Amino acid sequence: MEIANLEQPPFAATLMGCLKGASDYFGLDSSPAMLYGLTGHAFLINMHAELEPSSPYVWMKSRFIQLLEGCGIRFTTHYDMLTNDTPESERAAVERELKSAMEAGKLCMVNFLEHQLVAGFDGDGFIMLQPWNGTAFSEIKSLSFGTWVQCLKEAGWVSFTVLARSERRTPIRQAARDAIAYAYELFYHPVAYQAPGYRIGEGAYDNWISGVKRGLGTGHGHWWNAQVWSESRSRGSAFFGELAESAPGAEQECAALSHAFAAISEMIAKAGDRELPANQQIELLTEAKRSEAAAISAMQKLAASSLAG
Repeated sequence: MEIANLEQPPFAATLMGCLKGASDYFGLDSSPAMLYGLTGHAFLINMHAELEPSSPYVWMKSRFIQLLEGCGIRFTTHYDMLTNDTPESERAAVERELKSAMEAGKLCMVNFLEHQLVAGFDGDGFIMLQPWNGTAFSEIKSLSFGTWVQCLKEAGWVSFTVLARSERRTPIRQAARDAIAYAYELFYHPVAYQAPGYRIGEGAYDNWISGVKRGLGTGHGHWWNAQVWSESRSRGSAFFGELAESAPGAEQECAALSHAFAAISEMIAKAGDRELPANQQIELLTEAKRSEAAAISAMQKLAASSLAG
């Protein structure tokens, strides 16, 4: 079976690439900016104390999943952290359920070193979409039935998520207010969304700055986090540009927020340069944190005024 007209764009945040692919496949016609903005991913920043490259992947997604459903995509079944110890009979049952879901018009997302959409299956196993055309070691091309060797041999685990079209669509002004409320929680009250060893929001910036001070600003994790979080803020900038069309009277506020997030995106991208002296990386991240706090405050005012009602 091959799923026709399914693509996964090469976003740095592969979770969002999968969701954009699903949105297009389900005929939802959501722009990247709206998906990032209305789910709150545009305003997420997560950082391990050691600046691990896993930081963009390891966070609690309950509220994100709720907001996503309002964008037309529903997380249904989730098969979590299947390991080398998973009995072969259980693997076979999962395979049958995933194949049945795809045959019924749903999509399957493999969660491994990256998030990848399953493009279909043949007699040997599942076939993956590769957002970067196989140029990254973290992408897998296929997953063999029975053994799942491509994941279990490398890391000893894998998980799957089934995606379906949601019939619930939140009106855009309400969805924007919900996303802004989530952004405030992420920045100032993120405990419910953090995994052990990681910090979200202003704490993520603190972890990042602390790591750079300890000499971690030359590592892969530092660079990779900058790629993902810069991309998210760039989408946030575009989100406010598009939101202005749905919020008459808020054009000036949206334009200011679009400019603010574009500037934050640029600061983070520059800070991610591993050749940049640590003191300059720290200056950029410190300014990005300050600017983001100011932007969150402006977003709160927007939600309470032009988006109210």
